[in-house]
Amino acid sequence: MPQGKAIIAAASRFQRAWERAMAHNGEGLIVSDLDIVEVHEAAVGLIRVTATSSLQEALDVVHHFDT
Repeated sequence: MPQGKAIIAAASRFQRAWERAMAHNGEGLIVSDLDIVEVHEAAVGLIRVTATSSLQEALDVVHHFDT
């Protein structure tokens, strides 16, 4: 898988995980353990595929990649 496709796939996974966790939290509910784990794993995957050392750096790469 070319690097660009890997970044898009990782960013999409992170976005889906984040949106799901926040949707569950939107009504004052506690975020489930499974949602927390998925957001964490998706963030780690995004960090790895962008070769960065933090989620903010990874998101910066995605932002620059997307523009």
